[in-house]
Amino acid sequence: MQPRKCKELRISFKQVPSVFSGTPIEVVASFQVLGLTIQSNLKWDQQVEKICKKASKRLYFLSQLKRAKVQGKDLVKFYVTCIRPVLTYACEVYNFNLQEKQKLSLERIQKRAMRIIYGFDTQYDVALESSCLVKLSTYRDKLCDEFLTKISSNMKDKLFKYLPFNKNTNLPLRNVRKFSVPKCDTDRFKNSFINATCSRFNETYCK
Repeated sequence: MQPRKCKELRISFKQVPSVFSGTPIEVVASFQVLGLTIQSNLKWDQQVEKICKKASKRLYFLSQLKRAKVQGKDLVKFYVTCIRPVLTYACEVYNFNLQEKQKLSLERIQKRAMRIIYGFDTQYDVALESSCLVKLSTYRDKLCDEFLTKISSNMKDKLFKYLPFNKNTNLPLRNVRKFSVPKCDTDRFKNSFINATCSRFNETYCK
């Protein structure tokens, strides 16, 4: 491993310089890992901006298909297979930490897609109903719920051991919450995937 090929992304308040083989390692404010842009402040501005730019470029092809008189149902299939995956890739990591303006930016892409498919006079809710789709924010939540269910049902999953299962079995079954979410001192920790998704699961399925 060569020091010049290494980067240091500090996700802490410590400012101690790192040295590898006597050579200081370059400190960066953000870094891309498996398609996700991780920022040192754990915000998602760059990731959302990248997603919106990439998805917006694909809207051009959707509009070209519309001009070519492709049927609406096939335009919806194109959106679902070629554009929506860009908007939701790895959303389990950042979904619950998105700011309201970032959620709106992502939702706006889907709104543009619906306008291309159904016309600018069609209301967003009507277009979603016609296409059998849901709001992008709702779809992201669904993906997070499914991901949690997949982890919690497989003891061999690498994330299984991090789930805060409720060990209290003395309560009536209908009142037992599956997960015991710890008290969080910061919003960053509270909105992390495991805490936020477990809280959603308890509120939705364990009432």
